[in-house]
Amino acid sequence: MIAWAESPGAHPLVLAMGEPRRQHVQAKFTDAGVPLSAQTLKQGSPHKLVLGKPRDLHERERGLREQWARDLVQLEGGAEPGRIDSNGFSWTCDVMSHVAWRAKRMRHD
Repeated sequence: MIAWAESPGAHPLVLAMGEPRRQHVQAKFTDAGVPLSAQTLKQGSPHKLVLGKPRDLHERERGLREQWARDLVQLEGGAEPGRIDSNGFSWTCDVMSHVAWRAKRMRHD
């Protein structure tokens, strides 16, 4: 499954598994906010879980990783940790909050 997720192709992954395991896998993807689709193919026994991923998934993830790298450079070199700006905010906390917000937003786009 990991090799499929890391591959740049958008072909679906078909996994034959019983209902409890299918539900478990779907719940884990949902809980993690992973942008995958999951459908049950009710042919044969056991039924099959068909996982799909957006064609642009790797491009979006690459953009997110690049933004994180820029944010990290800013964190490491842009200001000293814990520095308080003129508005009384910790610069490091504000940037970390921004990075977390951006990551959450990317997962839901």
